[in-house]
Amino acid sequence: MKAIRPAYWYAAVALLAVLPRIPGLQNDFARSLLSQMGIAAIFALSYNLLLGQTGLLSFGHAVYFGLGGYASIHLMSAINAGLPIPMPLVSPRDAYCGVHIESSVAFASTRWPSGVAPPAKRTERKRPRSRTLV
Repeated sequence: MKAIRPAYWYAAVALLAVLPRIPGLQNDFARSLLSQMGIAAIFALSYNLLLGQTGLLSFGHAVYFGLGGYASIHLMSAINAGLPIPMPLVSPRDAYCGVHIESSVAFASTRWPSGVAPPAKRTERKRPRSRTLV
């Protein structure tokens, strides 16, 4: 795999630094649209990693993507209704909720298959002695 040269990284950082100052991108609609495009790009990269690199077709990550959006919309509507939480705390709270839900589901799915409690420890069973007819 070919390494990316540092000049490309510097150009990308410069572009991201200049992007908010471009005329026409200073209103709320343009920033919202760019944010949604960035989120969709990250989601597409995760899907490409799953299907392209590993060859595993799974839409499990889409569940957590949707749960994060669902939780953030409900928190923002509560803030709009008068909940005294600053808006920059919405994303960390949603990340915390996503990690908590994901770890709960992962624990349950790896510890207890099909929702059944784990089996008891197996003990060595003594074999019956074979009897010979001699």
